[in-house]
Amino acid sequence: MIVQAFTNPRPRPGRTYVTGREAQVLVGAAYGLRNADIADALGINVNTVKAHLRHACQRLGAADRTHAVALAVAAGIIPIQTLPRPTPGPDRKQPP
Repeated sequence: MIVQAFTNPRPRPGRTYVTGREAQVLVGAAYGLRNADIADALGINVNTVKAHLRHACQRLGAADRTHAVALAVAAGIIPIQTLPRPTPGPDRKQPP
């Protein structure tokens, strides 16, 4: 599922725009991956990942990567269906 999410980020027409590669990096960040893991998954250098995150933050007006992911989800750049469901801790019930 994560590989499909990397290859299919879908910016909506008329919405805040990020490049396809920036969207892929945001998907990796949404999965909680480290920059090095995103770089490995996409076959790029970790410094390139950092640059894509920086540019995506600028385009979205985000303060940091977490804010950028939240704005990308809100704008439909990262479809929420591609994100994993949270795993409950030992003291919490599984959501329906």
